[in-house]
Amino acid sequence: MTKHLLYLTIIMTIAGCAKQPKAQKNNIDLIQDCYKERKLERTLTDVSAKLEIFGDDFLIATEDARYVPCELPISFRKNGINILFSGEVKEVYPQERWAGLPIQLTKIRLIEK
Repeated sequence: MTKHLLYLTIIMTIAGCAKQPKAQKNNIDLIQDCYKERKLERTLTDVSAKLEIFGDDFLIATEDARYVPCELPISFRKNGINILFSGEVKEVYPQERWAGLPIQLTKIRLIEK
């Protein structure tokens, strides 16, 4: 009986994992509550970029600028991957120095080449 329960559990686990489409893992809509005390500077939609490691953090690098995401999903924390992202660029206070502009992400998607 115990053996049958074990087999049933394994089969259900495998079947449950197989139902997740790949696109769902690579395309994430985000609801973030970071940088909320900062003013909105501008909104970006579907911008192509590459993720770069900067010290212990990740930067989103585009042709025009670098952005510091507040909560980059763990599955996207890989150096050099290409992404498409949307988000709200927040203000930088005059006395601050950032490696990039603070951004609150609203959507991120992996671009596979």
